[in-house]
Amino acid sequence: MQNSFSHDAARSFDKARVARQFSKAAASYSQHDYLQRRCGAALLQQLPAQSDVLIDLGCGPASMTSALQGCCNHYLGLDIATGMLRQAQTQEKAAFAGADMDQLPLQQGSVDTIFSNLTLQWSNDLYATLTGALHALRPGGILLFSTILQGSMAPLNSVFAEVDNRPHINSFLSTDSVRNILARLPDCDCELSELPLRVSYDSLTDMLRDLKGIGANYTARDPQGLFTRRRFSKWVAATEKHRETDGKLYLYWHIGLVSIRKRS
Repeated sequence: MQNSFSHDAARSFDKARVARQFSKAAASYSQHDYLQRRCGAALLQQLPAQSDVLIDLGCGPASMTSALQGCCNHYLGLDIATGMLRQAQTQEKAAFAGADMDQLPLQQGSVDTIFSNLTLQWSNDLYATLTGALHALRPGGILLFSTILQGSMAPLNSVFAEVDNRPHINSFLSTDSVRNILARLPDCDCELSELPLRVSYDSLTDMLRDLKGIGANYTARDPQGLFTRRRFSKWVAATEKHRETDGKLYLYWHIGLVSIRKRS
């Protein structure tokens, strides 16, 4: 889940690379998913008490499966990464399948609830992805998702800019961009709230290890020369300027929590 984006609705993620990156992180994911767990817990508070058919879009290694199964009669976890699906199948007794969020294999009006935790920031076209999800929802159904917004990953973004002015991390849609996309969706009622979070680290190495551990070290840009020893030492020096009074380094996140209900 940590990435790279333009501020436009359309993206250019290489989905095969994204899938490989997250597959590599599948075994270590649960050791580094503090941010995902925080966002998932916030999203669960908005979940209907009971659904018939629930889709967990971007289910990863089944991190939320147990909690979601308690809220539905029929659960299906979808993920683009085969490694994540294999890990999920070792963790939970549930139905899982491979799918790209931008091309959902769901019949019209077949789903009551779609839950997606820190996944839709990987969409190449958020409006199109949401339209596809709404197509699958029954009237009165709900889509709940969390996503990463512009302003996230500070101060790492400024550290990289200071050292070599290269975009080593992904950019994210702004809150206004997401609001504009939601406003264009037909026949539904949308709500967007913002959740600021921060995660503490002892070192830049720990911070980057966390990002890699959840597959978030993918970037849509050319990563050539990313981790030369000389460049990394400069990053460390630049990061130390951001160490806070408690002796910790913090990575700051700006999270959007979205609820979309399809009108009956």
